[in-house]
Amino acid sequence: MSSLLSVLTLVGFLGRIVGTDGYLVYPENTVLQHVIGISLPVFTTKRGGVASSIGFQLNFVLPYNVTQFEPVVIPARQARDLTLEDTYKSIETMLDEHGWHGRECLLRTICELAELPLERNRQDLFEEIIYLLLTPSEDLPEAVNSNHRAVNKLYQEAERLGMNPNLGRSSWLSP
Repeated sequence: MSSLLSVLTLVGFLGRIVGTDGYLVYPENTVLQHVIGISLPVFTTKRGGVASSIGFQLNFVLPYNVTQFEPVVIPARQARDLTLEDTYKSIETMLDEHGWHGRECLLRTICELAELPLERNRQDLFEEIIYLLLTPSEDLPEAVNSNHRAVNKLYQEAERLGMNPNLGRSSWLSP
């Protein structure tokens, strides 16, 4: 019975891919069930033995009415315009709470990243996140119809100093 349901489910998914508007519904209270288990002997003797078993069972209630296919709209939280400057302030606060000089440490990091940039090959998500966070010049410019404001000039100056080693390197940012 379960193989028949699997085939019917597959046919239903293929019908959706092809673009038909039909829905595949099942009789009411139909459950698709997958069971997997394993049993291993713990010890055995001539008279018998003890085995340890574990099993998993997954049950899926299948749709029996077309109305169950309608999307459920869950309202999202109110969107907040998070700016790069807000992110910098959060990083500074976190660093200050751990006993480091938050602003100086962040400015020095921005300067050093500009001085020795990451080799971005667009294959590493972590590198992209670090680059976008610590490169103020990548911040979006202020738009007319947005409350987004450009990042503080101090961060942009730290990046500019890092890109031009003749301006004094990152030493001016040391705490």
